[in-house]
Parts: sequence; structure tokens; C-alpha cells
Amino acid sequence: MNSDDSLGKAAYENVRASATSSSDSEHHSAYVNNVTVKLIERCVNELKLGKASGTDDLGDEHLRCANPSVLLILNKLFRSVLLHGFVYSFLTALQLP
Repeated sequence: MNSDDSLGKAAYENVRASATSSSDSEHHSAYVNNVTVKLIERCVNELKLGKASGTDDLGDEHLRCANPSVLLILNKLFRSVLLHGFVYSFLTALQLP
């Protein structure tokens, strides 16, 4: 993992920890409301091409070439994960050393 990845992971973990530990629903919903279709589209477009896919065999090309409705589905998925603080087991990747 390079330093950019480490910094991004640390930033995500800080935001995630503060979002899930807050009992204030207004503060909590602010993080959920920051996840938009435009943000997801920008992230998909910034994916580096040609990288190896994960255990699900979905690569960056799949997301870039997918129907735009996939962005709406991903938006609902990510907002749901942030809102409920639960990641379904099929969303986690198996990583072996």
C-alpha cells in the first residue's frame, strides 16, 4: 500500500469512526448526505485502468462501462452502509498474503 492509499484509508477511518459513534442524527446524516451520485461517478472515473480485479472479478472497466443506473445503485449501497454501519459479507474481499 503506498502513502496515498494509507492517507486515504486513515481519512476514511476517521470519518467513519466519527460518523458511527455519533448519537446526533443530524451530524450522522451529514456524512450520509455527502455521498452523491456525482461523487461516485467522479470516483469511478478516477479509477486507474488496467488494475487487477478482486475476488469478485469486477474490474474498473466494468464500472466505467456499466449502465448509469449502476451509479444510483452504488449510491444507495454506500449510503446504506454509512447509515446503518453494517457491511454485508458479500461486499468484503478475501485477501491472502
